[in-house]
Amino acid sequence: MGLEPNLKGRHRIGARMAWGRAQIVMSLLWLAFLYFWILPLLAPRGEFFWGHYQLRDLILGIPVGLATLCGTVIMLSPARARPDVGRRLAAICVVGPMCVVALDLFNAVAIQKIWPANVWYDDLGIPPAYYRLDPELGFAREVGPAHHGNPDPTTGGRVPYQEDENGFRNAPGIHKADIVFVGDSFTESPDLPDEQTFVQRVGAASGLKAVNLGRSWYGPQQEARVLRRYGLSYNPSLVVWQLWEGNDLSIADRFPRWMAHPERSRHTVWERYMKSSRLIRLCESTLVHSEKGFATLHLTDGQSVRVVGQGMCDADVQSQYPLGVAETKRAIASTYALCRSRGIQLVILCLPQRERVLEPYESFDTADIRAKSFPGALDNNPHDFAHTIAAICRQAECPFIDAFPALRRQASQDNRRLYFSRNLHLDIEGHRVIARVLLDWIQARARTDSALGTSSHSL
Repeated sequence: MGLEPNLKGRHRIGARMAWGRAQIVMSLLWLAFLYFWILPLLAPRGEFFWGHYQLRDLILGIPVGLATLCGTVIMLSPARARPDVGRRLAAICVVGPMCVVALDLFNAVAIQKIWPANVWYDDLGIPPAYYRLDPELGFAREVGPAHHGNPDPTTGGRVPYQEDENGFRNAPGIHKADIVFVGDSFTESPDLPDEQTFVQRVGAASGLKAVNLGRSWYGPQQEARVLRRYGLSYNPSLVVWQLWEGNDLSIADRFPRWMAHPERSRHTVWERYMKSSRLIRLCESTLVHSEKGFATLHLTDGQSVRVVGQGMCDADVQSQYPLGVAETKRAIASTYALCRSRGIQLVILCLPQRERVLEPYESFDTADIRAKSFPGALDNNPHDFAHTIAAICRQAECPFIDAFPALRRQASQDNRRLYFSRNLHLDIEGHRVIARVLLDWIQARARTDSALGTSSHSL
């Protein structure tokens, strides 16, 4: 009989000590919870969740938060129910996150199929949600999924966008066109509504039906194949083939290597998972993107804007991309011969880098940053992109238009809205200038054909 009170006393002492230890643990957990979740709200210290949290806060804060929540609920539960509540909460807190991670892995592996390497998805960042793999072009737009242009820099909304049966930026049901435009994102123009693009401006001003077969991320070989696969079926009188100084030759250099080894990629499976994970995308959607820029653009009206996304001009494309130059030369020569055999006029339109056009009006932050944009001569460099393409066209006897002089002249008069300050694409005025250049060329060509007694279909 005398031992029973002692045992009860020991149990009470042990319970009080356990309760005390639990309180200490909970106090530490709440301090950690405050540090990882509450303090960043008061003193932002990272880039996630709109500048409040660091990646470390999320990685360590999630288990700390779950443990704090479980521990608090357990301590607030009746003593008899605590073991059962603890087991249930532990199961939820362990199994729940595991299920979320498992679903994310399933989406990446089974749905997005990240295990096979793919140079377009992995290295160029082509979004698989809107593009399918294509054995001839590398990738092609999926017809069906809702797609819109880029965010409008002025309104912030999505640019209106319509697609034809082949995924190009046209109204569906067009079977005949006078002018076919092929090119990359400058032709596709995802930043502007249809009526403001140089494609539709030329069509509206000339009264000729224009079709846009531009595709972002395409290079010369793919654009030549687009013309053969889709463009010629419109029976056009004129084909305008737009090339860009920025990355056309690097893509042309890559394309035959992809054709020979489509399975090769610089990215590991883990890197492909990191790019395709919905969880990571969700966190990245809260990132605060710093757009400090690298230079200041002084506008004609006296205002100034920071310039983001530095455009770099290659000083010697012939030595830097020898395979790309050879491939582009072959594509232009064969495409011009094909068009000529069908009575179609082909003209190559060369678009310059933004920085080369706006250079007199940009104040670069440092001399090194400026040198990054212009490693060689600004004008009359026989080894740069424009001179190299011009020489290729002369050899093939293919008409060539260099848009640099017209854009530079416009910049000297009014440099506003020639290019976007937040990306390298042409803005509204840039498209207007290009449309005027093309219309002048079409009219001059028509006068020449009339004087020679020849014609190019309806032009």
